[in-house]
Amino acid sequence: MVKEVFKHTVSFAKEEGLLDLSYLATDGSKVKANASNRRVLTKEELEVLLRFVDGELEEWAKQDTIEDNAFGEIRGSDQYHLCSDEYEEDLDTSQGEKRWKS
Repeated sequence: MVKEVFKHTVSFAKEEGLLDLSYLATDGSKVKANASNRRVLTKEELEVLLRFVDGELEEWAKQDTIEDNAFGEIRGSDQYHLCSDEYEEDLDTSQGEKRWKS
């Protein structure tokens, strides 16, 4: 199941333009395991957790559809220019913070 979820995640990221598979790197680091019996879930607990995650993913997908309908192909920081008149640049700070106009 983990393998299928990973494949789906990679495919989805590639379709959304979030991933470029033209370069591949691997990490051979060895790290001492830090597992605990207290962190092991029972089958029932895992099923509850998976139902919760499925519900969350459904809600996120609904929200994504709403945002796609509202913004079309515009992504992330591309939206800034649509509402730039609502912001003013705070030139007095070293980090150039943005704040809402009063």
